Amino acid sequence: QDVLRLRERDGGGRGHLQDVRGAPEADPPRPAHHHLRHHAAVRLHRLAARPVLPGDEQRPGRVPAPPQGLDQEPDVQPAQQPGNIRRQMTQLLLLCWLTVAARVCCVCATLVHAICVSVGGSPQCDMLPDSRVLVFSPGSPPAPHDQQQQQQSSGSQWAYSRLWQADKRGMTGQIKPSPMGVAVVALSLVLLMYYMLRSSDISTSEAISVRELLSASIDLAERGGAEVVAVKAEHKEHQQSKGETREGANDPVTDGDYRSHVAIISGLRKAFPSLAVVSEEHDQTALDLSRVVQPDLHRADVAHHTNYDEIIPVDELTVWVDPLDATQEYTEDLLQYVTVMVCVARRGVPIAGVIHKPFDNKSFWAYVGSGLSPNLIARHKADDTKENIIVSRSHAGTVKDIVQEKLPNAEVIPAGGAGYKTMALFDGVADAYVHTTLIKKWDICAGNALLNAMDGRMTDLRGDKISYHHSDDPRNEHGILATLSDYDKFLAPLKGVA
Repeated sequence: QDVLRLRERDGGGRGHLQDVRGAPEADPPRPAHHHLRHHAAVRLHRLAARPVLPGDEQRPGRVPAPPQGLDQEPDVQPAQQPGNIRRQMTQLLLLCWLTVAARVCCVCATLVHAICVSVGGSPQCDMLPDSRVLVFSPGSPPAPHDQQQQQQSSGSQWAYSRLWQADKRGMTGQIKPSPMGVAVVALSLVLLMYYMLRSSDISTSEAISVRELLSASIDLAERGGAEVVAVKAEHKEHQQSKGETREGANDPVTDGDYRSHVAIISGLRKAFPSLAVVSEEHDQTALDLSRVVQPDLHRADVAHHTNYDEIIPVDELTVWVDPLDATQEYTEDLLQYVTVMVCVARRGVPIAGVIHKPFDNKSFWAYVGSGLSPNLIARHKADDTKENIIVSRSHAGTVKDIVQEKLPNAEVIPAGGAGYKTMALFDGVADAYVHTTLIKKWDICAGNALLNAMDGRMTDLRGDKISYHHSDDPRNEHGILATLSDYDKFLAPLKGVA
């Protein structure tokens, strides 16, 4: 209707197709007046379906395709929309169930009518018109005409005629429902409820703005950092031990960890209740969200330093939280190593991250492909003749010996906290961050996101990317290698050592 319109002229019922832009279409053969609309619809369908061939631009009546980008709708594939297929299946199943239910209601109504007639004293056998229920009076066999009609009826009609049948011994006998009919109706009801519930979950799936989620993550990381600083200032760490690592080092936890955890998790639950969140701490205390302040979803610095935003279904996102990284150093007052980290992963790939240094009151963040904080700068080392490899201070294992064996000319720098060691790459302190033993994904996800935004790389020591989906094992068993440059040079001697 936007390209061609039908116009009748001369009062004789003769149709004429005319291009809106003025190019007349050749007159079709004269059809009968009552076939005019059908004929025009066929011509329109054929004209629209015919592919554009070379030279069609000059062919009279052929409307050229509009230039790309002008008044065109985006190419949306309905099958790729969440819940579209399941919604169609639900509608189809609902239609089938309603059809079956209507037939059952008709049969039940006919049966009730037959019972009323029988109870009222009718001594004869009745074959009710347009019904598929046979009712026999006590002791009376089916009439020959009824038997012949039964044999000539189709299989489906006979199946319905057997759905409800009065006992031949009398109407006082037991009415027997067909097992097949009951099974079909019950199965249809179960499937209908299942698909309606699943369809409802998918079709109403929440979508989240990455820019808003990043803004909230920065705000909440800073809230968590404030709790970490407050606990240290109050000297109320209340240090406990979660056990020992594989290397035999103590794995402590403090009130700073828990209070930071509650501040971050409660804020995320307040703003994004359906979001999957994985945190290092697992406090099971119920959160009173009514007393939680809504995190800032529209930070000016994020809006100013990012180029675009994405709206992503919530079931594709996972947030990883480390409420206090470098807890051992925190208890030893080595506060320069302490960080609070929040990371956003989409389908297992880090797309945004925050590393907050609470005792320096600095936050570093990045949204991969869109923007990053202005203080996230890759600085060069003063001495480029020596390669510096930063490794764990409290979970070193055999990493020092391995690095010195594989990279004999490198200088090994021990440090605490995975967040600090990642930032050492940006500060120009180290060329590579190496870890050869097990490490948890909440320790490295935010750093991985920042490196992705700066064209750096973080993988395990096999060279494989690390997946951060919430259904994955939170343990990374194969070490890590992180660099801003010269990744292959460091991977070659270290590959497979973890």
